[in-house]
Amino acid sequence: MIATNSRAEIDADHILKLSSDALRSSAISHLRDELLSSTSPVELTLVITDWQGRMPEEVRGILGELVRAQPRFGIARAAASGDGAGHGPRLAALDLHGQVGWFVAMLNERSDAFESRESWMRSLELSLVDEDGWVGDLPRFGNLRALRLYQPS
Repeated sequence: MIATNSRAEIDADHILKLSSDALRSSAISHLRDELLSSTSPVELTLVITDWQGRMPEEVRGILGELVRAQPRFGIARAAASGDGAGHGPRLAALDLHGQVGWFVAMLNERSDAFESRESWMRSLELSLVDEDGWVGDLPRFGNLRALRLYQPS
C-alpha cells in the first residue's frame, strides 16, 4: 500500500519493455491497486514519464481515475477535518516529463479540484515535449508553492 508522503513513478518505456503480456498485465494491476485502493488520505508525488507518447491506454485510464478522485472545491477542507470524505491518495506534487498532453487534459477536466486554495497540489515540475495537434494550458493550481520548468535535453 502507499505510505504517507509517497512517490509513484510511472514510465511508459519501462511498462512497454516488460516482455510478457502476463507480466505487463500484472504490473498494471499492481499500479491500479497502489493508486486507487488506499483507504486513507495520503499525499502523493506522481512522476509520469512518456517521452514518445506511448503510455498504454489502460494506464491512462488508471491515472484518469486518480485525477477524477481528487476532492472538488470545498471537499478538501472536509477531508482534512476527518469526516471520512478524504479517502485515497491526494496529489501533492506532479513531475511530468515528455508527451503528456493527455494527462494535462485530464487535469484541466478537473481544474476545480486543483485551482482551489484548498488543493493539496503544492509542487509541479514540467519537462514537456511538443506534441502534434495538442495545445493546452495547465490549471491555475491554487496552492502551488514550487514550479520548475525546464527544456529536455
